[in-house]
Amino acid sequence: MGGDLDDDIDPIDEDSYEESNETNQSPPLESFHVRDAVHSDQADDSDIQHEEKETVVEPASHHSIITPQVLSPSNSESRTVSAASTRPNPANVFVAQPSLGDTAKSLDRVGQIAGHVTGGTEQGNGSREKLRQQALRASKVATVMALSMLKELALEKPIHYPILAFLGFLRLLPRFLSDAVPNRTVFHVAATLAAYRLWKHFISGMEIHRLITGKVDHHSPLHGGHLAAHALRAHNVKAIFTLAGGHVAPVLVAAEEIGIRVVDVRDEATAVFAADGYARLTGGVGVAVVTAGPGLTNTITAVKNAQMAESPVLVISGAAATLLKGRGALQDIDQLAVMKPLCKSTHTATRVRSIPPTLLTAIQHALTPPMGPVYVELPIDTLYPISLVAKNVGASGGGGPGKGIGAALVESLLAAYVRFVFADAFEGFGYRQPTPAGESPLVPMHTLVPLPVPRTPFSQRPTSRALNVLLSSRRPVLLMGSQCVARGPEAARRVADAVRSLGVPVFLAGMSRGLLGVDGGGCQLRQVRKQALKTADVIVLAGITPDFRLDYGRVLSRKAKIIACNANPSSLRLNAGLFWTPEVAILGDPGDFVEALAKGVKGKAWEKDEKWVGELTEAERKKEEENRTKSLTTTAPSTLNPLSVLYALDRHLPADAILVADGGDFVGTAAYILRPRGPLGWLDPGAFGTLGVGAGFAIAAKVVHPERPVWVVFGDGSFGWAEAEVDTWVRHKLGIMAIIGNDAKWAQIAREQVHMLGRPTACILSRTADYAAAGRAMGGRGWTVKINGELDKVLEEAVDAAGRGEAGVLDVWIGETDFREGSVSV
Repeated sequence: MGGDLDDDIDPIDEDSYEESNETNQSPPLESFHVRDAVHSDQADDSDIQHEEKETVVEPASHHSIITPQVLSPSNSESRTVSAASTRPNPANVFVAQPSLGDTAKSLDRVGQIAGHVTGGTEQGNGSREKLRQQALRASKVATVMALSMLKELALEKPIHYPILAFLGFLRLLPRFLSDAVPNRTVFHVAATLAAYRLWKHFISGMEIHRLITGKVDHHSPLHGGHLAAHALRAHNVKAIFTLAGGHVAPVLVAAEEIGIRVVDVRDEATAVFAADGYARLTGGVGVAVVTAGPGLTNTITAVKNAQMAESPVLVISGAAATLLKGRGALQDIDQLAVMKPLCKSTHTATRVRSIPPTLLTAIQHALTPPMGPVYVELPIDTLYPISLVAKNVGASGGGGPGKGIGAALVESLLAAYVRFVFADAFEGFGYRQPTPAGESPLVPMHTLVPLPVPRTPFSQRPTSRALNVLLSSRRPVLLMGSQCVARGPEAARRVADAVRSLGVPVFLAGMSRGLLGVDGGGCQLRQVRKQALKTADVIVLAGITPDFRLDYGRVLSRKAKIIACNANPSSLRLNAGLFWTPEVAILGDPGDFVEALAKGVKGKAWEKDEKWVGELTEAERKKEEENRTKSLTTTAPSTLNPLSVLYALDRHLPADAILVADGGDFVGTAAYILRPRGPLGWLDPGAFGTLGVGAGFAIAAKVVHPERPVWVVFGDGSFGWAEAEVDTWVRHKLGIMAIIGNDAKWAQIAREQVHMLGRPTACILSRTADYAAAGRAMGGRGWTVKINGELDKVLEEAVDAAGRGEAGVLDVWIGETDFREGSVSV
């Protein structure tokens, strides 16, 4: 830096600095135990509105769990701008953001000036005074630049600023005052002024005791992955699904160490689909762990599917180190912004000790009705051991001999940042050294307790009214959706008993298929829904939404009284007033509601129209006969009738088999032919109609129920997403069987496209694709069936192979029928 100081820096007068100080002052925060911001969109049960909130969660000592606290709107919206941007800029010119190097150079210049002032014995008083003023002005500029730098580093997290600034300057002040120079007055003044301004700007009134007095073990082998794994185990998570990546490796290793099964797949979307299936089958949270950037963006369709299906999925991803966000780090994007529209809440943990409460809070949100996916971002500097983090950020312990003051400050700030991340990180935990092979070094000194999940209680008045409406009916119909079985197998069995007790005609959709077993409990109908809805006098919608699947409510009789119960306030009255109007609308768990109805009608006089029920039963029987007759018709040479294939599969399926549906036309046909074996014995994508769910759902089913056979019904189009996952089935010895209805086309689309537009453009696939060979190439079994007489034998072989834990693919060539004409939804 040659020349006069006036040529090297922008002058800033004291008034403009003070204005900057006031303009950019951080909003005051109340005193909380921990201040790691999480963003959540939670429904207010009292109204059908969603309010965006910003909660700030941290455990008290020893990670004890407290209720998340909510900031007022004025405090929750913390937006940080650089100090440079708050200076008066009447010309409205662009002001470049200072870098770490700029700040270091300015601070080094302070040191140079201080050296001239204290060592220049031959300089006159005028020169000394000029240098004294220049030093003060340089201090101001360096302070402003440091503020901007700190804000950039802190990524708009106000709690970081005082920590970095205060600790950094405290660590450097002894160095400032110990330089072997005759007179330290000017430098003392400059450094003290900078520290005072930082204190005034950020620290006053804020709780930072933990960051000054908190314990940091620089030799600890523990890392944030251990805390994440223990938080998951607190929620009885038995398995997590992943595609490995360096950003999240500590979570995966720590989970395996404590006995959580780690199932690695070939696509991040499959990991989320598997977590979705796990959640549906257990009633708990399903967990997918993916790496940062493209690892996360690969999950978007699967997360949206979970959102539409109201499935409690926790997606954990890595992220660039907080220090490096926005600076071109590997796979660094605004992940919270990407996930926010897809999730009930999104969270980030910026300190190691905040990982457990952040995860517990996120899981609470996922499981709170209406359930849905949540996202937690764990930056890489919160997951790896402190020794690696400190080494990689360049924080080796502060300024040393021979280093410039600016470089020393930057290094000291980095060390302060590491302290911020790791302060009291493992409070309440110990560790074993050396660690036994295959075990976790983390020794919990307490038990992490899941946060309570609130349930929406039924209002007595509308529930009683619904019961009275039901008892006054003679032709009631019950429609049940996935929400009725969302609380796991035990709750599903209770709901099944309640439906049998009601004894009214019932139609099952989504995950509720199979609720009443193969025989349907004497009241289930599958083929005559349109007739039943047209002639019913009371229709109960339990977890069913009048969307495209009910023609937006148009299939519901205008003469019928409609009782609706839904866990989601936005779905409860969807399209009401257009084509349907609820007589009674109840917000709550539909499974609980059905149980309440069954209890309420018990012992009450209820005169049903048995003749009407008989008419529906007879119509059902005739429709079944028609389908079987259609299954006997021949199709093109070297193809089988798809209905006959499905009837054969239904005959061979074991009594405890789990069915997974992933496809269009073939799967749509299967919904009318295959009989799920019991509650939670059928998995399909849900309202989003997503192709590609099959492999992940099947993985989850086999992980949750390793003793039960799992069969996936694919179309040849949808199997394209699953081929690589046959390798996953084989590697993890999952024994999953896939049966493909191969018609060499996207049949559901082609049928209506040709009818309406005259051409099958982009709908034709190839018969040359050998899916059985693909199964064998991945290490599984493979069969191709083109002749009717071969099918039963192959199915027997496949059932036996699955029983031995082998995975396989049945490629069944099917022809075209008119069974589902007019079925496409657009």
